[in-house]
Amino acid sequence: MVTVKGRTGVQSMAMPLSGFIKSYLKALEEGDAAVFAGAGLSMPSGFVNWRTLLRDVAEDLSLDINKETDLLSVAQYHVNEFGRGRINQVLLDEFYRTAAETENHRILAALPVRSFWTTNYDNLIESALRAVGKSVDVKVSTENLALTARGHDAVVYKMHGDASAPDRAVLTKNDFETYNHSRRMFTTALQSDLASKTFLFLGFSFNDPNLDSILGRMKTMLGESVRPHYCLMRQELRRDFDTDADYAYARTRQQLKMRDLVRYGIQVVLVESYEQITEILRKLQILLRRNCVFLSGTAEQYGNWHEDRAWELGETLGQELVGHGFRIATGYGLRVGDSVIRGVLQKASKIKTPPAARLHLGCLPDPLAGDSEWRQYRSDMLGTSGSAIFLFGNKTDASGLLVDANGMFEEFKIGLDQKVVPVPVGATGFAAEKLWQQVMDNFREYVGDEDLRSYYEDLGNKSLSNADLVDRILRITSKLASP
Repeated sequence: MVTVKGRTGVQSMAMPLSGFIKSYLKALEEGDAAVFAGAGLSMPSGFVNWRTLLRDVAEDLSLDINKETDLLSVAQYHVNEFGRGRINQVLLDEFYRTAAETENHRILAALPVRSFWTTNYDNLIESALRAVGKSVDVKVSTENLALTARGHDAVVYKMHGDASAPDRAVLTKNDFETYNHSRRMFTTALQSDLASKTFLFLGFSFNDPNLDSILGRMKTMLGESVRPHYCLMRQELRRDFDTDADYAYARTRQQLKMRDLVRYGIQVVLVESYEQITEILRKLQILLRRNCVFLSGTAEQYGNWHEDRAWELGETLGQELVGHGFRIATGYGLRVGDSVIRGVLQKASKIKTPPAARLHLGCLPDPLAGDSEWRQYRSDMLGTSGSAIFLFGNKTDASGLLVDANGMFEEFKIGLDQKVVPVPVGATGFAAEKLWQQVMDNFREYVGDEDLRSYYEDLGNKSLSNADLVDRILRITSKLASP
């Protein structure tokens, strides 16, 4: 965190972008990342913020919403005067409709985040998760919290409810005042996540009284041992204000808010535009892919390689990649995949890292599945990776003849389509050797980095030892993963 003296005399505390990316990327890689989404995440999809939502409600009360600062009280006044029905209908009309997810939703859904929290009433987060093939466990009520969906990839906690049940949504001052009684389990679950995960707050104004209460309680529970969290916040800019005085006032208020958030372990990263938030999320996605290596390999036979040597290559490769901070995405390629997975598990155990944080295992489709299902499986696996290693690549056909594995050629092509850099180990022969030759013939197009050419050439050298081949692979993948 840096501290800069502002022209207003109040010190500004902003987290450097590079520091945030490094820290949150580590949380993503280790499976400890969470997201808290406010109304600002959904507004680009056409949904409104609270002030706009309550505009007609305020008019019913002969109030000017632009003059009101306590919006919870406005909602409560309306319920006091007219009952709950009208405000429920406003919520239903606005949020219970279909809207397209933004790019931010799509990027967040693709990241390895398993815990999403939101005060929004729409379903954009869960629909974005389902669109990328993830199974979602949505928690809308305390009854939902008591049940767990099996095999889910992510949990979405809608702590203020959902537009599909407006009568149970948290909207009024009374709803907030009774929250700890009516939704105590949400408070407990959020406290647990805040203590064990690194949160990224997006689209949040931090004016939510319920969140303030939860954060305050966390501070009391954990004392100085508050886990670091981050918030991407738009910086106050002079062009948004009519006078220097208005700008100075807004800037001072923002700086004070930033300093106050530090009490809860929340460090603010200032951006100049909302578009920059998308750029930051995209960068996280790219860096995460660079640190993941796809492993393609299958072998009915090993050719000139002895089986023990082939197993040692896969096991050593798995150990060294994990030891250098990489994640590995792979299926259960015949004989080759098993050795790599064993190496990954051995190294993960040794460095006390959860295997799930370093290994992404694909679930192979049923053998009778159609070509489209197999292609989707390969596309999903490669879509998480920045580079792809190819080893051996052979199988027996229906007549019992040994042939090159056509699936490896398909993975190579899909990888190129998704900008995955191929790293075929030609020295292992078969399909991998043919792909190595293809890369060398099109090196500038497929790889582009001339500093890596000599290492690629060595991957086709059948006289190199396992140690030398692994060394060259690590040099290549490490260079490709560097920002």
